[in-house]
Amino acid sequence: MALEIQELIDHSIGFLRHSPSDLRICALVSRSWVDIAQSHLFRAVSIKARGTKTDGLWSRLQDTLRASPHLTRHIRQLDVDGSRLSIEKFSELCNFPFTHLESVAIAEISELCISHGVPMQQLFSLPTLVVVRLIWSRCSTSIRHLDLFCHSHSSEAFLPIPRHPPSIIRLESLRIPIAGGASDWLKHELCQFDFSGLRELSILDNIEVISWPKMAPSLPIIEILHLAPVSSKPLVDLSSLPNLAELHIMLYSRDQWPASLRTLSTIMPSHRIRRIVISGILLDAEICDQLDSQLSSFPVHDSLDIVLSMIPTECRRVAPYFHRLASRKMLNYGRETGSPRYRRRV
Repeated sequence: MALEIQELIDHSIGFLRHSPSDLRICALVSRSWVDIAQSHLFRAVSIKARGTKTDGLWSRLQDTLRASPHLTRHIRQLDVDGSRLSIEKFSELCNFPFTHLESVAIAEISELCISHGVPMQQLFSLPTLVVVRLIWSRCSTSIRHLDLFCHSHSSEAFLPIPRHPPSIIRLESLRIPIAGGASDWLKHELCQFDFSGLRELSILDNIEVISWPKMAPSLPIIEILHLAPVSSKPLVDLSSLPNLAELHIMLYSRDQWPASLRTLSTIMPSHRIRRIVISGILLDAEICDQLDSQLSSFPVHDSLDIVLSMIPTECRRVAPYFHRLASRKMLNYGRETGSPRYRRRV
């Protein structure tokens, strides 16, 4: 009975996970409440500060973890603003003995150098890591999701370093919103990433990624694709993705519509797509009517949902233009948030 009551208490405290002040109060109520409250308080750690250096934040956290080392096991997510953390403190953070860290996001490092690279190699080699938002040359082989956002156009900064023996990282999802010089790195024969097991791919306007020779083994198994077609880039032939179940098309300007319609036209009658999400700018009635006509002509299997992802006011404005989809009960409206991530279906 006591165990059941504690499970109920733990579950209830979980609803306060986004309220640090309430969790701190819970930790003072009873010894039996301390561990669950602390697990939520320290699960996601952010080393960020507006308009100032973040050295002080890391120093205070470091002192806390050294005084109470049992708290380290609760840290699963780490979000770091690299531009406001000195090299010395950055190195201390990367070399800290995290025991259960699963996700790391290191942002706002405007100029990568060896001073950043060496400590990051130590951090990214943690065996518990699954998700990272910045990659260096030596990474944990347990990483499955890569979210690469890079403004740099200098490929020299990303050339892989030979490793003996080489360690292969088999990714399940890959997101490249802006590749910059990292494209040459990802295509390099020394790159540790194996794309043959990809289930989700987000390339936005980096359409050429799908034609890389290294990407060929993944095409028959990709289930989720995010892209933003543009007329100046090669057409993505969706018939080359026979296992595609979910398609996200992101539109930012009227110029993208011809390329988007041509991309949709490559869907074969035997497709296995269950969901198509159109987000961004729908613009005028003519464009909406063209989209409504093309999408409503797709063969309907067990189910096919068409989702127009936008703000509510825009939903109400364009709703009358999609009468064909509406009459076939294929149309939904919504607004999706968050970065793409491979979702295992059960």
